[in-house]
Amino acid sequence: MNYTFLSPNHVGIKSRIFTHLIASSLVFGILGTVATITTTTETAIAQIPTTTTPTQPLVVKQLIGQWEFTDPQYKQKLLFIFTEDNKFFLLEDPAKKPEPRALELRYKVVNASNKGPKQIDLGRNDKDLDETNQNSQPVYTIFDFTPDGKLRFQMQGVRPRQDRPQNFNDKALLLNKVSNSTELPKQVKIETIGGN
Repeated sequence: MNYTFLSPNHVGIKSRIFTHLIASSLVFGILGTVATITTTTETAIAQIPTTTTPTQPLVVKQLIGQWEFTDPQYKQKLLFIFTEDNKFFLLEDPAKKPEPRALELRYKVVNASNKGPKQIDLGRNDKDLDETNQNSQPVYTIFDFTPDGKLRFQMQGVRPRQDRPQNFNDKALLLNKVSNSTELPKQVKIETIGGN
């Protein structure tokens, strides 16, 4: 499949790790269909709420916050932020960029059972997570928490509307939780990807 519509130049992110992640389908099979890119840039100044609601399952409460991934090949960092309102941000390392960029996506935990991997759906927008929308392009994948508190996240090899992986492969990401806060760094440029 050709992923040129999601090249780092389109979303304005020019770091090696982002290029590597996009090229390896990590940032996402979500975007692996012919979709129009609608890039909306805004500066994130307002804080995103950091409190959780009492009705959220424990696993969702654990997921909310900032998680850091360091690419073993390029030694570059990428920050994953999961918010309580089902937004998911992928950020360039804010410590290395004066005006970091973030890709804004959506997520929905669909099965948080204690047995086996947890199930999560990822999408470009809320419509991708709407099961009644025939044009939606959700990506079905899995995550879990390791005994030492890391987030294991299967992103490699997932594609829109394809079967959810049943197990993690050796390419699953291991992320370290760095904060419970969902606040974006100041001056972040937020990029969104359009779709149906």
